[in-house]
Amino acid sequence: PTDFGDVTTASYRSGCCSSSTRGIIALGFVTPAFGIVNTIDQVTIATLGNATNFADLSQTRASMSSLSSPTRGVFAGGVTPTRVDTIDYVTIATAGDATDFGNLQAVVDSPMAMASTTRGIVGGGYPSPTNTNIINYITIASTGDATDFGDLTGLYSVGSATSNSIRGVFCGGYTSPSKHNLMEFVTIATTGNASDFGDMLYSRRDFGACSDSHGGLS
Repeated sequence: PTDFGDVTTASYRSGCCSSSTRGIIALGFVTPAFGIVNTIDQVTIATLGNATNFADLSQTRASMSSLSSPTRGVFAGGVTPTRVDTIDYVTIATAGDATDFGNLQAVVDSPMAMASTTRGIVGGGYPSPTNTNIINYITIASTGDATDFGDLTGLYSVGSATSNSIRGVFCGGYTSPSKHNLMEFVTIATTGNASDFGDMLYSRRDFGACSDSHGGLS
């Protein structure tokens, strides 16, 4: 890999999404002492360089999931430090603060998300006292609370997810005390429980996934 640049504030457990031209990063935890910022950064994907400020989330939080259509970026769930069911969105081409979209079906942090150009999927996450297997969906162009899609095969969080315009894949994750190597998929345009896709080479958590045909690409 080649160095691209730096975000405006060193952080982790961020949420990232993009259109074909612009990347959006909602920053999360910062040190020291697990501080949290509500800053949203932006980069022009075709040009190397440091991120610049885009605006702010509607609620200061970390460990949210993120997804996008070619027009909108959406951030779901997270921790403030209490867990939340918040969904908010930005218009990717226009800098400005995030706007309330609706709510998830449960308060969760570290869920996994993916999208087609029209529908967003958010699955799993860590509520108290255990992980969840709930899969939510939203219609990205509208606003409103998430709707039940189906269930994951297990209870887990802090995995990752990726998709093309037809199928989404949930990968890895964590159920105390174990990391997972499982992968499972859903067909984004329908509803239903996730099905086994295969296994990753290694069991892991807290990692990223991407594709060349996700929902943010027009």
